[in-house]
Amino acid sequence: MDTTPPNDNFLRFFRGDDLLISTTRYYLGRMTAAAGAFAAQLAEAWPTIPSGARSIIRRDIQQQFVDDDLTRSRDEANGIDDPLPLGHDCDRQSWELVRTAWRQQDVADTYAETAATEDAAQLNRL
Repeated sequence: MDTTPPNDNFLRFFRGDDLLISTTRYYLGRMTAAAGAFAAQLAEAWPTIPSGARSIIRRDIQQQFVDDDLTRSRDEANGIDDPLPLGHDCDRQSWELVRTAWRQQDVADTYAETAATEDAAQLNRL
């Protein structure tokens, strides 16, 4: 049995933001505990993810929420039970963690921009 400690040197060959985008796309709609764990980790890491990657991931997840909402309302109206774009309710709740994280980041960003604008205005008055 190999007792060599794990080595993350291989990660230097990859761009972290590309890995996050690809992994998000892979897990979206999957109905596994791994998808839920990834979504929770993504939500926790959200403020540290580069803004370009956050924009792409946000767009992809938001589109899945739109598709999921449409499928759920159509299925309810027609008595159908199609597979859902975000998976089961528990899977959707996992992705909701990410949506909550980006909304909190939006509030923090807005607050920071407002504070910076007010600071600049105050300096101009001096």
